[in-house]
Amino acid sequence: MARAESHPHSLRIQHAGYVVLSIVFLLVLLSQLMAQEPTTKRDPVISAVALQPGGDLMVTAGDDHVVRIWDLATGEQTHQLEGHTDWIRTVVFSQDGEFIYSAGNDGQIRKWNATQADAVGIVFSADYAIARMEISPNSTHLAVVGFSNEVSVVDLRSPDQVTRFVATCNDLHAIGFSPDEQLLAAAGRDGVVTVWNIQSREVVAQQKCHTRRVRDLCFIGDSSTLVSASEDRTLFVWNLGVESKSRTLMLGAMKAMAIEVCGPNLIAVAGTDNTIRLWDITEDREIDRLHGHTGSVTSLDHHEDRLVSGSYDTSVRLWRMNPNQAPIRSAKLEE
Repeated sequence: MARAESHPHSLRIQHAGYVVLSIVFLLVLLSQLMAQEPTTKRDPVISAVALQPGGDLMVTAGDDHVVRIWDLATGEQTHQLEGHTDWIRTVVFSQDGEFIYSAGNDGQIRKWNATQADAVGIVFSADYAIARMEISPNSTHLAVVGFSNEVSVVDLRSPDQVTRFVATCNDLHAIGFSPDEQLLAAAGRDGVVTVWNIQSREVVAQQKCHTRRVRDLCFIGDSSTLVSASEDRTLFVWNLGVESKSRTLMLGAMKAMAIEVCGPNLIAVAGTDNTIRLWDITEDREIDRLHGHTGSVTSLDHHEDRLVSGSYDTSVRLWRMNPNQAPIRSAKLEE
């Protein structure tokens, strides 16, 4: 049975130098694999992060099957939510910050009350591992993809109502709603990005944008520009209205694993070279790199002036996207 446990871990904060564009909280997440094996310890890999819109909560999750809630104002882990039986790959907040949704290899989407840390229930179950989900801008729908060619859109007002779309491969990792909620895009292993009209369920655009697996995608600006990030070490900026304006941006050694919109023309992309790169899409140029992780950066989320990143190095970093604030603060989780 799903349960929520209070875990009052705290963070010791100390000033430790300067870094361009960022204030960083390094959260070294210590966990015990099994209570009955007290000598076996390792840090959980971080595969999912989310910031509470308009609030001070952060959620992290990974391969220890636990969702953790953090209070960024105090630097403390306030709760850990248990119920998943396998690796958690994706977490999101509702747009009002009231609820948390989590999903992963067990094929279940679980809903939690963010402030009370209560388990609300299972809103969707799949017979495949879920790799990514995205909540619609008005929080009425969840789009879900994973190890299936099926793209499911769950109506959160009536979870039994699920709209299904069929993609071009059975290994999907990227999903996104357009800002106007008219379009839905998905992509995966075969490098093909498909865009549907949600109301008509018709394919309105489809293109092989990459030569390898697409890991993430997002609409930026209005609903006419879509950016995808791939293991082929590129970004593809797809102008859905004017094909001639579409272009490929090279990432060098990085195999991209996550992408996040950070402003009207600004995106962050992260991946296997342990960095986060900031790109100005209007000018098609990289404007900065954020260093600090020592493993592949798997997940990103952004709200207001905060960008959070999770990594295979078992740490989470919170970056203040304000060039006038440069001090770095590092914090170590202590039991």
